[in-house]
Amino acid sequence: MTVRKMLALIAGAQPDLAEQSGDLTKQAAMGGVLISTALVAGVSAFFALDGTLHLPWPAALGAALVWAFVILNLDRMLIVSMNGMHGIKLKLAAALPRLALAIVIGAVVSTPLTLRVFQPEIDAQLQIMHAQQITTSDQTLNTTYADIPSLENQVANLQAIISGKTHPAVADDPDVKAAQAAYNTAEQTYQTAESQAQCELNGTCGSNHAGNGQAYKNQQATADAAKQQADAANRALQAAEAKASSNLAATAAQQVADARKQLPDVQNRLTVEQAEKQAADQAALAADNANSGLLSQLEALDTITADHPTAAIAHLMLFLLFLFIEVLPVLVKLLSTLGSPSAYDDLIAQQEEHVKQAKRSTLDAERKQQEAQAEAAAEVAAHQLAEQVEQAKLAAGQVVAMQAEIAMRSMEAWKELAKKKVDAELNQWIMANSVNASAPQTRWDPEKTVELPRRDLRPYYRNN
Repeated sequence: MTVRKMLALIAGAQPDLAEQSGDLTKQAAMGGVLISTALVAGVSAFFALDGTLHLPWPAALGAALVWAFVILNLDRMLIVSMNGMHGIKLKLAAALPRLALAIVIGAVVSTPLTLRVFQPEIDAQLQIMHAQQITTSDQTLNTTYADIPSLENQVANLQAIISGKTHPAVADDPDVKAAQAAYNTAEQTYQTAESQAQCELNGTCGSNHAGNGQAYKNQQATADAAKQQADAANRALQAAEAKASSNLAATAAQQVADARKQLPDVQNRLTVEQAEKQAADQAALAADNANSGLLSQLEALDTITADHPTAAIAHLMLFLLFLFIEVLPVLVKLLSTLGSPSAYDDLIAQQEEHVKQAKRSTLDAERKQQEAQAEAAAEVAAHQLAEQVEQAKLAAGQVVAMQAEIAMRSMEAWKELAKKKVDAELNQWIMANSVNASAPQTRWDPEKTVELPRRDLRPYYRNN
């Protein structure tokens, strides 16, 4: 078989009829288009398996060949199923579902090829996306484990107390804090009153008259009273600090013991949360590094094309190119069927009509044969039934004859038995009613009987 005939056979045509009609080249070209689309699909599958699943290239190549064979069969099915259609409306109605299916297949096939063409840009965008995801993950983890810095400070403070490097501050005592607040308020009041007095003395505020007049004296008296209150508050603060210092000195040993007691628990909590955060961080990093599959690449490509109109146009044109390559066989077949039927189509129609007639003839012959077989079977059944009826009649006659014979034999036997019984009873009667009773009694022999006078025996039989 020549190469053209093989290509025509791949296209779903009959090579001999195509050669006879002069359409062999056209059908061979269609077969070449089918092989081309299948190869493009195979290359797309190879890139998809190699770039997303990272399979070894022998495995990816084998799977790509299988995918190419599947696409070839699907396209060939779409082409072959469009043969023998008549009428533009019928052809369009039948071609639209096939064209839609071809578009879906084309979209699936063209996507890996488009990703492969934009692979450098996609890899760069994936790096940016990974960095953003890592930053987001860190922020989330820091929020989730926000108490880790506080636990670290507690551990550091407890260790400092145990080692003696730091002691509890006097200022942390509640009484000292209250005294400090009271002193600060009194001192601020004094400073304000003193400032007002100096301002009145200089004539820059108040009465605006310089000198130690009555206004100044009043302001100075207020400042002196505030000074006394501030001094009293200072003395109270010093007393509170002294008391707190004395208390702290007395309880220093207890504070160290408390710190030693609290430190293991705080350290344990800190260790657990740090380990959990580290594990979550590693899991997030591993998941982000592994997130480079098909969906991530498509997302990266969408981000690139959204920010760059030129890239969007290039992506669209490249996608349409591979899409039309896949749709091309169905589209070419549809366009070829819209015209007048070719010589090859006429031959195919004639062959189909011949096959239909042959099939009808075969079905008629089979039907007639079945009818003849049915009639013969009916005749055989009728003959068998007649034979059975005749045999039944003969059997019935034989049964009647045998029954009559049996009845005759039964009557003869009954006759003999009755005769013997009568003879026996008669013999007994004679013996019982003999004239000479003293004579020797002998048994009556029917052969030796003599004629006796007739007597009426009915009373005897009546009594017996």
